[in-house]
Amino acid sequence: MAIRRSRIVVAAFCCLFAIAASATAECLWVLWGRESASEAWTPRDSFATEAKCRQGLLDLGNEVHRKARELRRPDLVRQDYFECWPDTVDPRGPKGK
Repeated sequence: MAIRRSRIVVAAFCCLFAIAASATAECLWVLWGRESASEAWTPRDSFATEAKCRQGLLDLGNEVHRKARELRRPDLVRQDYFECWPDTVDPRGPKGK
């Protein structure tokens, strides 16, 4: 009986730990860029926190920094509007089946 009780206590602690760990997990933040001509959104970069994503957004205002990034990804040159959103949000809308 004591062994069964200890197993129940251990199982309860494991469940409690799993719930607490998932509640504190943070999502990634994605810096999205939009092309004005096509209104198409493209993910530019991802960050661990919202603050870092906002800093990446500010860095796009720095012409030297932006040109260096666009040399690596020329497809991003046409983008003129940027936003930071959690990775759970996709501005392109729902995916079709």
